[in-house]
Amino acid sequence: MNRIADRLEKNAEEVAAIEATDNGKPFGMAMYDVNLSVNVLRYYAGYTEKMHGQTIPMTGPFMSYTKKMPVGVCG
Repeated sequence: MNRIADRLEKNAEEVAAIEATDNGKPFGMAMYDVNLSVNVLRYYAGYTEKMHGQTIPMTGPFMSYTKKMPVGVCG
């Protein structure tokens, strides 16, 4: 995902021009959308590092640990 974001950022003006032509929106708005897409891709590329487990208190000599893990691609 980071590589996609890098390529999108490198070719941002060309992609924005295509987006503006395709959707009929102003170039500035298309450029904003491309930059937003780069930011979203970078956020989700680093999301696996943002997932942390949680310890749930229990009575007795037990410990319950929950960790959220990605399941895979869903569509």
